Amino acid sequence: MRWFWQRRKKAEPSTAAGAERTARGSVATAPRPGGASGRLASSAELRDELLRFTRDLLNAQGARVRAEEDDLIVATLPDGSVARYTTTLARARAEDETTLLAQGAAALETIFEQASQRAHLVALRLPATTADPAALARQWLAPLADGCGRCVGHSALSDGGPGAQPWLAGAPSCDACPLRAGRLALTWEQPPVAARILSQRDGQSVELVYRLIGRDRRGRRDEWLRLAFDSAGRALVPLSLDLLSAAQPDEAQSPAAASHADLAAASASAQERLRPALDALSALLERRGADEYQRRVEDVSATHERLRRERPAEGKGIEAALTRELASLAEVYGVEVEARLESVIHIVSPVAQVAVQTAAGVGPTVAVDVGRGVVSASTCAVCAADVRAGHVCAQGHVVCATHREACGHCGAIRCPICQPASLPRCALCGDATCDACATTCDECKRAFCAGHTWRCAEGDHTLCLEHLTVCGACGDPLCATHASQCGACGEARCGTHTRRCKTCGEARCETHADLCVTCGQPLCATHALRCEQCGKPVCSDDIFTCLGCGRALCGCAGPAACASCGAEYCARCRGETGNCPGCRTLEAAGDDDLAALQRAAEREPAINLKRKWQVGRNALARVYIARGLGRDEAWVVTGEGEVIGARRKGWLGR
Repeated sequence: MRWFWQRRKKAEPSTAAGAERTARGSVATAPRPGGASGRLASSAELRDELLRFTRDLLNAQGARVRAEEDDLIVATLPDGSVARYTTTLARARAEDETTLLAQGAAALETIFEQASQRAHLVALRLPATTADPAALARQWLAPLADGCGRCVGHSALSDGGPGAQPWLAGAPSCDACPLRAGRLALTWEQPPVAARILSQRDGQSVELVYRLIGRDRRGRRDEWLRLAFDSAGRALVPLSLDLLSAAQPDEAQSPAAASHADLAAASASAQERLRPALDALSALLERRGADEYQRRVEDVSATHERLRRERPAEGKGIEAALTRELASLAEVYGVEVEARLESVIHIVSPVAQVAVQTAAGVGPTVAVDVGRGVVSASTCAVCAADVRAGHVCAQGHVVCATHREACGHCGAIRCPICQPASLPRCALCGDATCDACATTCDECKRAFCAGHTWRCAEGDHTLCLEHLTVCGACGDPLCATHASQCGACGEARCGTHTRRCKTCGEARCETHADLCVTCGQPLCATHALRCEQCGKPVCSDDIFTCLGCGRALCGCAGPAACASCGAEYCARCRGETGNCPGCRTLEAAGDDDLAALQRAAEREPAINLKRKWQVGRNALARVYIARGLGRDEAWVVTGEGEVIGARRKGWLGR
């Protein structure tokens, strides 16, 4: 309502303005089936989306709509009345007969209500998106590119390792996976070469729009969910905006008659899809008020706990009051969710049955939805489930990723229809293994895949992990015959890394084998002698026991012959003179000395007891020396009378 001083007299259009309007003209649109008016072939293109929506709605109601300005439409309604709509506030104030369309305005709410009523139940027909359904089928069923196939469980092509990764089956796992674009991911034993159309018909589907309503203490939250199903109740992708705008009303079948044909099956299938969405909305609302609810519960509980301490006689009454308070809080902070069916769209789309064939003339038959431009998945020959990721054998059988068996080593695929017997399983990892790749352990005779058997590095035995011995140095596999166990630590060693004692032949590893410092041969701990001067190991063949000091020595002692007796002594015992300690301390032989020499003479007839003998005593032997004109004789004798050294010079005779 405007007061008299707010009213303005309409200005008469000037001649120039009238000429300009005549030159530009106004555009009128007639009602068309489908409710979409398209773009206006005029400079008066509506700039506001709200005006374009109103124009399309009025056209759908049978009105004749004209766009006079980019912010003004004029509609001649079926009853002959004229309505003007704008989204510009200044124009609405200046023109009394022009209605303003703005958020919250009654006129806009009425338009929305009319659109909602018309959209509750709709029957649409989709035009064909392609003229060649066979070409579309071949495009969707094209073989996967080389190196791809993880989405169908083809581990041999995907990562090269043994064993499949079942959690990847049926899920897009690479950037170029056709599943990401909604197409099919199939591996073919023989690639398809042709496709032919078997039949064509009209396919029926239903799209349901649900409003998910959630209520909690903070208010209401609305979400919308679109679900689409075919006549058998299988889920489809909801129509895109492009397809909706291109659709036309199906005049052959009214929405009311179509609603009872497929709505029951679609509604039953939608229940399974609605449950996760409602659960998610409920969890969101509960989490939104969980902290505040928990604080209120803690406050109420603390208050009643204090009352119980202050009034112990009223314990039962306080407990009952606490129960009532908690129940009231649970009701206040409770969450309520529901799903309301907002609209039902019955969709008619041309569908072609196309047979995709290999060079052998066999292959699967698929349904091509020409209206949506999609190809439906074939059914698995085993479980009859939709196969979006699977395999097609040489006989044309389609198998889903769940019932497809592939060799974990070479990737050879078994069709369960052509080969009913399952592939043998590896006794270790359980992967399927074809006959060409299966191996048998020579010890336990069980079957394994090629990745879980090893051949002995020093023989021809095939071994499983249980009967395998690994060299602790190089890691080579060994059988029980060719594996040597270290006598000290028990670790296995191959022939290259086994050290055997020079004396007894016992096996030792590099860590626990001693090497003789003289000859370099390995020794066990029992037969490794230690030089008493440097402490290095030495074998019994290369040990040197000094007669002068009695020490067991290696070459580091510098053994050499005594200048007098000729026996070998260490450098320390020879001293600066080159004589052993016994030769440096000679004295006349006593009776005990002569008795020992006599025992030696019994073994060595060359010893002449009649000579005048001098004796020198070393740690392990006695040195007997007899000197005379033209002769020099020396004998080295142990305490038991064994001759261990001798030296004679000059004319010797008895």
